[in-house]
Amino acid sequence: MDRNPQDWKAWAERLRSTLAEAVRAHPVDAILLSGGLDTSILAYLLAQGSRPVALTVLIQDAPRPDEPFALELARSLRLEHHVLRVDQESLERGIRWTIQVLGSFDPMTVRNQAVIAVALDKLVELGLGSAMTGDGADELFAGYSFLFSLDAAALEPALRGLWSQMSFDSLPMGERLGLRMAAPYLEPSVRSIAEEVAPHWLAGEHEGPRVGKWLLRKAFEHALPSHFIWRRKDPIEVGSGASVLPQRYRDAIHEGDFRERANRRRKEHGIRLRDPEHLHYFDLYLEVHGPPEPGLGGPKQCPDCGGGLELSRRFCKRCGAYPV
Repeated sequence: MDRNPQDWKAWAERLRSTLAEAVRAHPVDAILLSGGLDTSILAYLLAQGSRPVALTVLIQDAPRPDEPFALELARSLRLEHHVLRVDQESLERGIRWTIQVLGSFDPMTVRNQAVIAVALDKLVELGLGSAMTGDGADELFAGYSFLFSLDAAALEPALRGLWSQMSFDSLPMGERLGLRMAAPYLEPSVRSIAEEVAPHWLAGEHEGPRVGKWLLRKAFEHALPSHFIWRRKDPIEVGSGASVLPQRYRDAIHEGDFRERANRRRKEHGIRLRDPEHLHYFDLYLEVHGPPEPGLGGPKQCPDCGGGLELSRRFCKRCGAYPV
């Protein structure tokens, strides 16, 4: 489909003003700032009216792509910036708490949300009562590669399927600590734009490569430097450095030990464990929750952990099995 510049410009203006209004409607003490597109836009909008505290979590002795972006943005917006450079011991506390709160030992979930747990704990330590996150932007505006690689005809049903099942762990995690959490991208007024706009405005090309969140990027192209607007999407675990965890657990738990322990867990609890990281998280799950109960959560049973799922679900949130 040919693009009419006036069409996308009108949608971009609507998105810009609607998101700004959603941010103003939820004043907060702090923002969890990765320096990625989504939180950078929110930090920019917040800074137009206030100067919230910014928190960035970085894992020591790991590549941390978020670091230069978060430092530059916080400095340019003159935000009080707490950069938490976290060692393995501190991260393990975040991992344990994440497993306790979410009831999950899925490595992807735990790696990403343990970083959030560290940030939320710091908010409490600082005596702050509310925080903003960038939750929802990738899901609504086609930020993931498995979405923006689709053509427009396939993208719309894929998005609507994702929207019907999406959930965000940082919100209940913050509320568990008594924090008021704000996620402006999930406001109905913002979500309605993603639902109404033609899918070919959500993903598009920029200097060759196809990118997600094309409309969101264009909406704030005037507000932030180009290297923020067109920054590659990195999940929390990559940007913070938590993606080193699988290798750290492989180094700590030798292959023979892993196989012996994983076989024992399989016999005792009926759990299929994929690697040393998965084993470590499951052992923590046993400590805080006890043996997992089968069948809870829905009529379909996960083949790897026995957890219950809704019939439409293909991903087991408890153990991370996919597809199920």
